[in-house]
Amino acid sequence: MNWLKLVIVISIVHGSGYAQEVASRPTNEAKSLGTAVDSDASDMKTQLTVAQLLHAEGDYAKAWQILRGLYDKNPNDAGVLMGLQAVMDGYKRKGRLNVDALEKSVVELLGKPHQSVSMPWGIRHVYGVMAFDFREGKLHEQINLQEATEDLFHASHVVEADLGSDPPWHVGIRQKGKSLTTAFLFPEAQSIAEWTELVTVERFVGMAKGNTLNRILEIVQEQIKANDANAKVTIVEQDEANTIFAVGYPANGDKPAQQQLVRLWVGTNDVHRLAYTHQGAIPSEQEGMKWFGILKNAKLKPIDPAISPTPVSPTSISPTLAVSPIHQVKSMAEALRSDLKNASQFKPTQSALGTIAATEEDRAKLQAYCDSVYKELEQQTRPVANPNQTEIIVFGPEFEKLPGGYTNTRQHFKSDVKIYGFKYAVPGESLGMSFDGAFAVEGKWYFLPKAHRAFR
Repeated sequence: MNWLKLVIVISIVHGSGYAQEVASRPTNEAKSLGTAVDSDASDMKTQLTVAQLLHAEGDYAKAWQILRGLYDKNPNDAGVLMGLQAVMDGYKRKGRLNVDALEKSVVELLGKPHQSVSMPWGIRHVYGVMAFDFREGKLHEQINLQEATEDLFHASHVVEADLGSDPPWHVGIRQKGKSLTTAFLFPEAQSIAEWTELVTVERFVGMAKGNTLNRILEIVQEQIKANDANAKVTIVEQDEANTIFAVGYPANGDKPAQQQLVRLWVGTNDVHRLAYTHQGAIPSEQEGMKWFGILKNAKLKPIDPAISPTPVSPTSISPTLAVSPIHQVKSMAEALRSDLKNASQFKPTQSALGTIAATEEDRAKLQAYCDSVYKELEQQTRPVANPNQTEIIVFGPEFEKLPGGYTNTRQHFKSDVKIYGFKYAVPGESLGMSFDGAFAVEGKWYFLPKAHRAFR
């Protein structure tokens, strides 16, 4: 088997245009400009230039400090936002923003977030237009809110592959950007900062619309040649809907040779890509056949778009986000699916209950009921849905669409209260395991099952 390399240039591996634009400027220019900044701190263009030079030299901390100051004064300036993004990309390439990085470590690195938003699965810290989603205090995913669209969060299929356990593989980075979702996987003890093997799983949103597999392959090969005219592409296997091919880049200066096997699936809307990359000497034929078998056996598996792993749909740059309540409730349902004890993260506070209760007396009754319910929930460690109940159906928020107990106690809730329910069901069926009592207060979601029982 011929071994060859890469399909699409990935910015995280190859660097950002922001850095390349100033990489050739000399260090002494940065020093002289630094003096200018001290004497004229209001000169934004000069400060941006200095930040660019510091970034090019790898002094991300000083570049970040300048850019944060500029952001405070000019939060919508394109150059400032580009600079913040470039520094974060630099930290990412150094392995400082990997999946499972502690929230505390990220905040120590980047400083206090420009904004923080409570999400159903944890906290979201926003720097510029980049969101960092944390689950259980660890970094889970990075999202460029400026580029993200609704479709980015609603996959119809997922790539399923067995990579084996020798060595063990782990997800190093998850990210969403312009019409692209990507997961970077590395062998144990490797990361984006230093690796010899890499698996990428990507979804190109909307790329399949109006494009045949042959046309997509033409686009891919054009990109490969634009990146390196000496790269070679070999189609290994192909049918109407998917292909496996190999691409190779020869060594170039201090950049080692890379060989890659790629499988592409063309769906109704999206193109899915699974790729294995080896950096350095060409692997043995046995190793090549092993990875060909892994890609050959991989499957594109349909999923319910209602339960996409991170269903958050930013509609603007604003980190407060106009997120659909239905998506938020589905995220809550996903958090509860495996263990009802997870409900503790959604326990309503006293002030939250005060925002939905009609009177102080009603709030006190809700509080007493809430304490009783959560005392019981804390003892529960069981899944709340059967394995085949993969669909989540959201109902409400009108009281007429909730169980009858709510309409009978309507007078105990404020008139503008919106309470949602959700149901785990087998796809295509309407019956299932049902819950209610999800409500939001200033972007934070709470869960009080059968809240109407507080007034029995």
